[in-house]
Amino acid sequence: MDTKRDNLSMEWLCLQIVEKSLDAIVFADKEGIIQLWNSGAEALFGYTKEEAVGKSLDIIIPEHLRERHWEGYRRTMETGTTRYGKEVLSVPAIRKDGSSFPIEFTVTLIQGQKGELLGVAAIIRDVTNRLKGKQRTQEQHVRVKTKSENFPRELKYTREHWWIKLEDGKVRIGITQRVADFLTLITNVELPKAGDEIKAGDTIGIIESQKTTVDLFAPLSGNVVEVNESIVKDPLPLVFDPYGKGWMMVIKPSNPDELNELLDIEEYLKVVEWEKETLKGVGRL
Repeated sequence: MDTKRDNLSMEWLCLQIVEKSLDAIVFADKEGIIQLWNSGAEALFGYTKEEAVGKSLDIIIPEHLRERHWEGYRRTMETGTTRYGKEVLSVPAIRKDGSSFPIEFTVTLIQGQKGELLGVAAIIRDVTNRLKGKQRTQEQHVRVKTKSENFPRELKYTREHWWIKLEDGKVRIGITQRVADFLTLITNVELPKAGDEIKAGDTIGIIESQKTTVDLFAPLSGNVVEVNESIVKDPLPLVFDPYGKGWMMVIKPSNPDELNELLDIEEYLKVVEWEKETLKGVGRL
């Protein structure tokens, strides 16, 4: 057996698989500079290999997501670990022409022969068509919803379209059906982390759809006890089951007076009706 030739053949085979993959395969070094860009990436993002290699990953990251991306990227490079190694991630991306589209991807940390961290490889796929199918299903679901089903009477609400459920000194919160109906196709959700201290009115995350991006503002002050990570991976329950599987966070409130300002169902329905009559969107959340 010619070991040298076999090794070269295996190296050639691996290169061919990477280069000819229909999925985009990208490798960026510890500084986030693109070092590998296959033909799938050229087709997906519109940049040639010559245009992309040597550039920052910023060329494919929407501007409003860059700060959070680089915060996580730097932490991964410092610690050599990532919590996303076994997960399929869903985020928006941008093409060379500036258009935004939804992608799913997996990441792998790449190490050198001595175990040193070299950077991150990602396999990326456009999921626009799959999400369009979800959108049609969502729209059919929205059309059959009745008014009484949209807003459970036992919950409390805010003018910014949060629902609040009191649970033994804590509150479970999420967005109402009003938001889900307005956004329709939700493609990305970003939430605070368990353990974070939040203050009413502070920006705590975003919801993105093909229509728009909506900032999330904390409805109450307190400590984030739990976050529903499943809707970060797949936002579909925000539309199908916003009061059940689509819950977003559990908070331990720090200001009881804020609970007294919450709306009951009748007060909240007046807000919804006023928005519909004035053709106003959902505003800030």
